[in-house]
Amino acid sequence: MALKSDGTVTAWGDNTYGQTTTPAGVNGVTAIAAGRYHTVALQSDGTVVAWGRNLFGQTNVPAGLSGVAAVAAGRDTSAALKSDGTVVAWGLNSAGQTNVPAGLSGVTAISVGTAHMVALKSDGTVVAWGDNFAGKATPPAGLSGVTAIAAGGNHSVALVGSGATAPTFTLQPVSQTVAVGANVTFSAGATGLPAPAYQWLRAGTNLPNATSASLVLTNVTTNQSGLYTVAVSNAAGSVTSAAAMLTVASSLFQPPPPQTAAAIQNSGFQLDLMLEVGRPFRVQATTNLLTWSDLTNFVSSGSALQFLDAAATNQIRRFYRVVSP
Repeated sequence: MALKSDGTVTAWGDNTYGQTTTPAGVNGVTAIAAGRYHTVALQSDGTVVAWGRNLFGQTNVPAGLSGVAAVAAGRDTSAALKSDGTVVAWGLNSAGQTNVPAGLSGVTAISVGTAHMVALKSDGTVVAWGDNFAGKATPPAGLSGVTAIAAGGNHSVALVGSGATAPTFTLQPVSQTVAVGANVTFSAGATGLPAPAYQWLRAGTNLPNATSASLVLTNVTTNQSGLYTVAVSNAAGSVTSAAAMLTVASSLFQPPPPQTAAAIQNSGFQLDLMLEVGRPFRVQATTNLLTWSDLTNFVSSGSALQFLDAAATNQIRRFYRVVSP
């Protein structure tokens, strides 16, 4: 099986159960894995597609599964690593291989054997579960500094130390100003070996369940204003991003559409205005573009408003603007 640079999949060999027949419409694929008679593919939107033999439900992707960062396949089992560092598994569960240990998090890589699974955590330690024949699901005591893992039929392998690199940022979060009730997304990106884990913070305090590359805040309030950072870490080190300021304003002035007209009349300078309904406005004038004086205050009703500056006839030059407090 091969994943092409255009996001399509090519497979060949035994096709008894349709495992080499890529379903129509599968594209944008970023990762693939093959079991004994089934295939699993990760799409660019974080969803998973599987096909081939389904005797044990190994191609029945759990409903609603999303935010996936990596996939793996064993003999008759499938697994997904989510971007929040958690693991989901399905298919044959003859030895508990799809029973992901409770509380398992901070995972950066997974591998599936015949009837057991192995997970690498961001701190360089390893967790394994399922069939433990010959101790394949029992990592050696004190094992740490691991950078890669693999699961075989009846054994497990860990790469220690070699090639580990500390995380570095490829994308920093950016400051934002929004109105109350808006949705906000902060995004970050980092590289490192093993793949780094993410933890978002506000004012230096960890945010619960904020462990993916993006932080999504919905229906924000003014209380959520502040400095946001993200810490990324792996077995080789950790680094914290530059701070991004979130400013949540009680309201943001949106400039009205260009429905303002001006004309010189015999009795002065006339402005015809059509502005946002219910918002207070001020018409100001200046002769030097430095010192502005209020000419009138009003609240827009949504209908056309006509303003006449009779004093304009006594001026050599005069500039105008409409502002909202």
